[in-house]
Amino acid sequence: MDAAQRELPSLIESVGAGATPFVYPAAGLLSRVLAHLGLDLPPEVCFGLGCELDFALPGRGGGEGAAGFGERRFHRHLSHALGLWFWEARTHTPRSFLQFLLDEWLDFAGKQQPLPILVWLPLEGPTEPALLLAVDEGGDALHFLSGTSGRMHRRTRAELEALALPEYVHAIFHPPLNFLRQDGKFRPMGSAVRHALVQTVHQLEVGFGGTGLTALASLARRMAEGEGAAEEWRELARFYLTRSRHDQEENGLFRRTFAAFLDWVGAALEEPAFGQAAELYRDLARRWSGWLRLCDALLTGAVAPAEFRAESAMALQALHQAEAQAVATLRRCLDGMAAVGVAG
Repeated sequence: MDAAQRELPSLIESVGAGATPFVYPAAGLLSRVLAHLGLDLPPEVCFGLGCELDFALPGRGGGEGAAGFGERRFHRHLSHALGLWFWEARTHTPRSFLQFLLDEWLDFAGKQQPLPILVWLPLEGPTEPALLLAVDEGGDALHFLSGTSGRMHRRTRAELEALALPEYVHAIFHPPLNFLRQDGKFRPMGSAVRHALVQTVHQLEVGFGGTGLTALASLARRMAEGEGAAEEWRELARFYLTRSRHDQEENGLFRRTFAAFLDWVGAALEEPAFGQAAELYRDLARRWSGWLRLCDALLTGAVAPAEFRAESAMALQALHQAEAQAVATLRRCLDGMAAVGVAG
């Protein structure tokens, strides 16, 4: 479907109405943007196509998520998988950030109906992804959809200019009305899935300076060898619990979300092997959720640091083996797609 030829309803009506909290905020928001453009992909499918399954040590992988979830890279991966054009910009002060938003919005509004702009703002606490859906006449106030709660927020120019934000949170993703490629078509779904899974397997197997299975093996080894002080383990526990704050109970660092993506792939492509891989990731979700409960027990004082380290060493070693098995299964799924001629 050519989105440029569709008469789009108002953004608040089509994108913001009835929104609910999203397990992975950026995936939930962009799922609604894609639906607005005529492509119905559930948030868990956007999550999978956005290549967000990973693992990262604190301060690595962008330091943006419990499992290496760099939400500011997510839109790039999702766009590439679907064959979409995207661009982003960074600004250096709250005032220039606001002016950039208004200029972009008014520029598109003067030519055609504007589309959502994905930004990062502290709407409900820590910085979160949000969609700009409307601007009051004269630009006196802007209306955002929160990716954390699914609620709408109105912010005045003065409120936005008063934000004390570091430069890196001003990444902006703007899907223009010609959001699709020149031919007005999305990439075939089989090709999009293969593109995303190739990237996901690579980042898990190879990692990027403190991410992937190598990082997980390193953490398990350090715990088994008794390295690190008690406060270091508390910081580690806080990191994973904080970074998984949007994670639903028993989702296990988004492994259950990824399993739902694989279920969808198996049904859409009629490939039963993906269902087998999904079962492995549901098991991983249970295992990771158990370890996160151990992290919580450390912070509440229910277990001592020494006990946490010893139990974590065994749990993380087992998790590494299970993660490696799951990745090997994904690679076999990719080999099966190549055998039937699905290009990446």
